[in-house]
Amino acid sequence: MDHVYLLQHYYELPNGAERLRTIGAYATEVDAQRAIERASILPGFRDRPDDFHILRHPLNKDHWTEGFFTA
Repeated sequence: MDHVYLLQHYYELPNGAERLRTIGAYATEVDAQRAIERASILPGFRDRPDDFHILRHPLNKDHWTEGFFTA
């Protein structure tokens, strides 16, 4: 296995604040799709069914290679 599928639920509020929840990491995209089916009936998630996102991530690789600044 050289990658995983991350399932996240992400949306932006009217005031610009972001809400991000990582639901899980899965071996296949099909597994991640099944997790969406399970989560989409739960409170909160069922109100925002279009905000699920599946991201394919390679393993053993840095994804954040720069520092960050705070305002």
